[in-house]
Amino acid sequence: MREEHLLEKAFSEDFSSIQEASSLIRQISQRHGIEERFVFNLIEEPSYSIPLSFFASPLPPLEALVYFLNRKFGLSIAAIAKLLERDHTTVWTTLSKAKKRTPELSVEGWPEECIISLSIFMGRDTSILESLCLHLREKGMSYHEIAVLLKRNDRTIWTVVNRGERKQRKYS
Repeated sequence: MREEHLLEKAFSEDFSSIQEASSLIRQISQRHGIEERFVFNLIEEPSYSIPLSFFASPLPPLEALVYFLNRKFGLSIAAIAKLLERDHTTVWTTLSKAKKRTPELSVEGWPEECIISLSIFMGRDTSILESLCLHLREKGMSYHEIAVLLKRNDRTIWTVVNRGERKQRKYS
């Protein structure tokens, strides 16, 4: 009987911790607008980030992201595909195009005053550029500031943000 009481007590303490952890994960998910399963992935997976300035490289956003993850962190095509929730053939094709387009592009030496977490790109509801621009808008940046950082036209950024917001409303 005494052992059962001790087990019950131990379980109730663990249950309380599990509830607290679950609540924290829910809060993080809501604060950053990502699904809870992605928060769990961040706990299980090492954290990867990319300098915002790398998205101003001559590569399209998905190519820039895949190229950076492969060159900087040495991630395999399968690992990148898993992280970005994309088919491995898509990632392979994207990486091949990026290497052909800019074979000498270095992943070192990019200004790191603004680092973007890979977690904002998880999920397929929005494109890479839409996810990035929406994230920067949520951080309080204007369309013009985003356009300057990404070396894009202000109207392009406005269009991308509005398209991303429409998709978010549709899938919410």
